[in-house]
Amino acid sequence: MDEIIRLAQTMILISDGKIVAVDTVEELTSRLDLRPMTGRYEAGSVINVTMVEQDRKNGLSVLEFPGGKFFVPEVELPLGSKLRIRIRARDISIATSEPKCISINNVFSGRVTEIKEDALPFTDVLIDLGIPVWARISRASSSRLKLKSGKHVFAMVKAVSIDPYSLGRPGRKHMSV
Repeated sequence: MDEIIRLAQTMILISDGKIVAVDTVEELTSRLDLRPMTGRYEAGSVINVTMVEQDRKNGLSVLEFPGGKFFVPEVELPLGSKLRIRIRARDISIATSEPKCISINNVFSGRVTEIKEDALPFTDVLIDLGIPVWARISRASSSRLKLKSGKHVFAMVKAVSIDPYSLGRPGRKHMSV
């Protein structure tokens, strides 16, 4: 998946010798109906971002997207650089009230748009943050939070869960960070 993020613009999913879906990497990785083909453990969302700030004091880079700003481990690229980041579904936590006094730097307000339960004890939740983001939580957590389509939630992503070495640069064949 890291190579796909770095190199591909369009992705084709094939199952049993037949094309199942063709679209941008960002679109296909955000579709819950394709989750058996996009990988259970590595599943997640691909997000287009722009480098807008360097917080050298704290060793962070600030990447902007339609739903806000991600704080990630420092990336040595010029301001204005266009990138793609991958957020694994398993690296997103969900809260139903605004979290206070937490260590997580990336907290985004959004709405649940889709929920899919798995045969395993997991629930996949698609959240609209201005772009679709996929979270994977336990079925018990989904039940406890009473998640349903349309519910307002907060998606949380630890800065250290975003690997600066797997960032992609749209339109580029190769990128070194």
